[in-house]
Amino acid sequence: MALTDATDSAAHARACNRYYRKASVLVAALLSVASAAGAGPRYSEGGEGVVKIVRYNDGSGYVDGALGVVRNSASKNESIGCSIERAETLDDQDRPVARTIRVICEAKDASKQKARCVSDNERLAEAFEGISDDAIITFRFDANNQCTGVTIYQSSSLDRKQ
Repeated sequence: MALTDATDSAAHARACNRYYRKASVLVAALLSVASAAGAGPRYSEGGEGVVKIVRYNDGSGYVDGALGVVRNSASKNESIGCSIERAETLDDQDRPVARTIRVICEAKDASKQKARCVSDNERLAEAFEGISDDAIITFRFDANNQCTGVTIYQSSSLDRKQ
């Protein structure tokens, strides 16, 4: 009887943990939808939203910019973007034998300062899947101009291309 009680107790604990995890995810999702759908400040030119390049003393740094804002800007100096190149090598029977990937991120700010990084990291490339042309891109780089991370942010508070 004690073994059955312990087994029932463990099963009940697992069921409760699954329920609380699902409830936590649901609450977090609802909060993010509610906050994104609400009216609020726009991420636009004049405040944040222009291309920002930050370099640290060790040569590393990051770049931040909103695609829609840069595109709508009267300034012709600013730009930001990332490209992904994928290639496959095939054998004599057209079967893939090798795959390569290259991520290249580049930016130029209002003062014409430039930043660029490259990476062959597949996970970094996957971050760009589903990106809209109005998103904010933040990419980080090391002293050797290797991309070390990327953040894609999409929200209703971003200015859209016009």
